[in-house]
Amino acid sequence: MKKTLAILLLGVIVAFANAPVLTAPASDGGTFSSPFVGAAFSPQIWTNGLPMDGSTYAGVGSAQLDTGSGLDSRLADDFTLAAGADYDGVEFIGGEFNGSNSSFADWFGMDIEVFADTGGSGPANPPGSPAYSTHVDWADITSCTQVYDSGAGAYCAHIVIESFTPMTIPAGDYWFSIWPYFDRGSGDPQTGMMMSAMITGDEVYFSSGYFGFPDWVTWDSVVGNGQQDLAFNMYGTGIAIEEATWGFIKAL
Repeated sequence: MKKTLAILLLGVIVAFANAPVLTAPASDGGTFSSPFVGAAFSPQIWTNGLPMDGSTYAGVGSAQLDTGSGLDSRLADDFTLAAGADYDGVEFIGGEFNGSNSSFADWFGMDIEVFADTGGSGPANPPGSPAYSTHVDWADITSCTQVYDSGAGAYCAHIVIESFTPMTIPAGDYWFSIWPYFDRGSGDPQTGMMMSAMITGDEVYFSSGYFGFPDWVTWDSVVGNGQQDLAFNMYGTGIAIEEATWGFIKAL
């Protein structure tokens, strides 16, 4: 069922409708310890500078494809590679809302996507057409540890994927996105990523054909919560001289 923008915004206010965002307050749900699982990580190639313990929680933003209902949405946040790298590991804070803390377990998997940068107005590639991408199944996830419970139906988890098929990315500015998918069909519970009011670089961008935003728009322009950011760290290894040189030649 196609929903209108008016219904979308109402869902944001009440925080319990089939809305693409959740702005439930940080109430009495408490926080939970999150052991760092990093022994098998490649070296860190980017950190957004946010803690992985849920302490900067500012709501959950929608990032999902529900193949049953057609509810699609993406969140993207910027990062910079000072040198080219084979990107092969990630940790981030995922979210579930209008559900339970066990909802993560029915994810089929997720696409890890990287979009090019426009130089000031968000991702350059259209939603669904990343510059680089790889797929991981739920079984590929190293760990999923709850780090936040809003007490109002929002749950956040520190998700670690220590190794996936590398994406060879030259130095430059880019946009990071995680796109989980499943087949719930009803629209609830919904999946996303934890939002934070702490900003590193540019604010988060959002897209959702289902909710009438087929192109990238700023997160703040959709929900009016002010600029927000995502918590994520990226891992990888330096590109070999031969690969970097060949990438430079192809770009000429």
